[in-house]
Amino acid sequence: DRVAKVCDFGLARSLAERMAVDRELVTLWYRPPELLMGDAYYSPKVDEWGVGCVVLEMLGGGSPFRGRPDHVCSCAPVTHRNYNGDQLMKIFAMIGTPRDRGLLSRMACAAHWAKWPVFPRKLE
Repeated sequence: DRVAKVCDFGLARSLAERMAVDRELVTLWYRPPELLMGDAYYSPKVDEWGVGCVVLEMLGGGSPFRGRPDHVCSCAPVTHRNYNGDQLMKIFAMIGTPRDRGLLSRMACAAHWAKWPVFPRKLE
């Protein structure tokens, strides 16, 4: 049959285009870049990223992004709860740094990754 079903009701809410980020969201290893970078809103797209991570995990035999939970926002006061530098660095290293530097500079905690190397884009 080769049927795979994925289910997680951790963020179960009414379906909406965009919802405000009001707490830590998504298990770290499956957290999408936009949340890691401090976006103030999220959408059902976070689930698409999570499913992609699960598929990569099934194909590769392990989580592709195993961020360390202690690499959190060190701003005073903490500007958002979803930032994790180790996780974001692993994602950038695998798929490349986003080209839109303006987008990066507008995201919360931009100072954390402002001096990171620019990773080559691997997916087009």
